[in-house]
Amino acid sequence: MMMSDAIAAKRPAGSARSRRNTALAVAATALFGVADAPARTFEDRYGRVIDADLVAHKGAELDTVRIRKGGDEMEVKIALFSDKDQEFIRAWMKETPPTLDYSFRVTAERKLSGDDGPRRLTYDVSVTTLTRQPVRDLRVEYRAYKLDRTNFGGFPRGFGSGRFGGFGRGESAAEDKEDFVSDAMDVEGPLEFNHSHEFTTKELTLDRGYGDGKDDEAMGVIVRIFGPDGTKVYEHRDPRVAKVEWPDDEPSTGPAPDPAEDPTEAFRRRFQGFDR
Repeated sequence: MMMSDAIAAKRPAGSARSRRNTALAVAATALFGVADAPARTFEDRYGRVIDADLVAHKGAELDTVRIRKGGDEMEVKIALFSDKDQEFIRAWMKETPPTLDYSFRVTAERKLSGDDGPRRLTYDVSVTTLTRQPVRDLRVEYRAYKLDRTNFGGFPRGFGSGRFGGFGRGESAAEDKEDFVSDAMDVEGPLEFNHSHEFTTKELTLDRGYGDGKDDEAMGVIVRIFGPDGTKVYEHRDPRVAKVEWPDDEPSTGPAPDPAEDPTEAFRRRFQGFDR
């Protein structure tokens, strides 16, 4: 009679404890077979041994761990191991960041203020975790975009052209361009399933076109989420910024802008005909 059968026979066949022990014994028998290449030698609760590597876990508070045995990876119950090895595995799980199947839902609600003159734009952003396990030590980076359609501090392109200046000879109106504000923050957590981290973006100014109908426009946000090891695990893009370039190796603040002339001063010089 196998050891697992003998242990199971000591208890009434119908008891819940007996059924649980029998299931553990069967799983342990399948797991702790012939050892493969040396790794760490573990022992099960019946004294049998296995050589395996600890590979990953999905949370130090959970009851399973992923191991590699003979080139194959498998998820196993920690309760299969001896008390000593269970302590070792739990300590390793506490020191090793979890490997999670990250999933999030990001929403961004546009907020506009200011009735006269330039409007002020912000976004109220909510990052909700749909990851089944608690998540922690995240880093969130964002960029909030506008489409700059005006020139010279709110004056429309072409304003003042002709006799009183406007664009100098050979110049043409600037193309619409994207502009953004950005920031980054740490979310220590833990953040439980379906719980949210919320923040408000920095402010963007939407200038008015003063007659030509080409006001600056809100575009949306890009939100990136990074795991504890710095790996990007999720990215959200609003539809109008779906194709906006943001290289993975570029920080949230982006490259330093090129030195540029103050737009108000540039307009004043052009309007007065002093463009050189």
